[in-house]
Amino acid sequence: MGAWGTNTFDNDEALDWVQELATCDDHSLIIDTLNKVADNTDEYCEAPDCCRALAAAEVVAGIKNGARDDHPEGIRTWLEFNCQTSNPKLFKLALAAIDRIKTRSELKDLWDDADEASQWYDAVEDLERRIKQGRFG
Repeated sequence: MGAWGTNTFDNDEALDWVQELATCDDHSLIIDTLNKVADNTDEYCEAPDCCRALAAAEVVAGIKNGARDDHPEGIRTWLEFNCQTSNPKLFKLALAAIDRIKTRSELKDLWDDADEASQWYDAVEDLERRIKQGRFG
């Protein structure tokens, strides 16, 4: 059985995405991952894509505010070597992906049916707040 919890990195999809990030030395994976959700023209974004997009949004928050203790080691390492350059479009893209996840996604629907839904929404809203109110905001 895979990992599943209310925080961004409490699932296998996000953790697998962190391993992909380790092979990337620019923002391309982050942008591609966020675009898959933010630019999705379908009504419904699949849960695995949403989990990966939230992980990418955590990296964007880390670019803005620095790594957090609860970030996986792969995120902290990537930020150490790659957050010197920032792309303001990343912040808007991350916020668009989060909005899509919170309003029209399989992940939202799954959490709406769970007892821990309020904890998941709190974690997503905290992530959104960190992107909006970071040191460059």
